[in-house]
Amino acid sequence: MNAVKRLIEKYREPIAYVLVGGLTTLVNIVAFKVNRALGLPTAIANALALLLSILFAYYPNRIWVFHSQQRGRAQWKEFTLFLSSRIATAVLDEAIVVLGVDVLGPRLVSESGIDLWESGVKLFATVLVIIANYVFSKLMIFKKKD
Repeated sequence: MNAVKRLIEKYREPIAYVLVGGLTTLVNIVAFKVNRALGLPTAIANALALLLSILFAYYPNRIWVFHSQQRGRAQWKEFTLFLSSRIATAVLDEAIVVLGVDVLGPRLVSESGIDLWESGVKLFATVLVIIANYVFSKLMIFKKKD
């Protein structure tokens, strides 16, 4: 049991990031699918889902993953960097999803009516974005001040 506890303590940050990232991804994908079900075009559905997930992600990352203690102007700078980096990765996500779904995508609809290609493209984009967001968060946004 102590070995498991030591592993969790040693890898607390990546574990917390994966959990928060999983929740953020869930918010993103559910919002995207709801927007598509409402008949919104791919680009608009994805952009709205990205915006919602970016706003959701800041505080859990700040508090639970990176334990940021910034206040005042420093916190505002932190949020601005977070928002800027997430907008950059959102542009990457948007490009992959729109190109993959609307330009390249075949329609592979399952018997239950789920567009498998669209879901796969969205998942692929999400994985790339999660990796990029962690790198930005770790190295630029929530970096530890010595």
